[in-house]
Amino acid sequence: MVGATDISCVFCGVVEESVDHLFISCDWISPIWYRVSRWLGIEYVPPNNIMQVFESFFGLGVGSRVQLGLILVWHVVVWSIWTSQNDMIFSGGSSTVDDLMDMVKFSSWKWFIGKNPDSLCSLYEWEVQPLLCWSSNAR
Repeated sequence: MVGATDISCVFCGVVEESVDHLFISCDWISPIWYRVSRWLGIEYVPPNNIMQVFESFFGLGVGSRVQLGLILVWHVVVWSIWTSQNDMIFSGGSSTVDDLMDMVKFSSWKWFIGKNPDSLCSLYEWEVQPLLCWSSNAR
């Protein structure tokens, strides 16, 4: 567990924590964005700051449904990183990149279903190709 005066990143323990380090440049976190991009079928360009990630996700959507889906995933990734960090700090938890990626996929599917309760998109379909779920029956 990290002490109240410790300002190093809880994931890598090497660099002083900052917003951009925590969410994009940490060697432990940057693979998450790469894997999310691959999962979504979009090209990954390493960003300089967290707003560049948001802007790239916001600007990628061809239609409004796809754009909303991409923004949903961006929010879930940020939320998952934040909650994972809090679990490590306050509960002494641990996590792997695979754990965090599973959390992103499952949570984003739950958020999608919450917004689209009539959707027939299964978790399996979501894990394989979420863009098909967005384009077929998202609101």
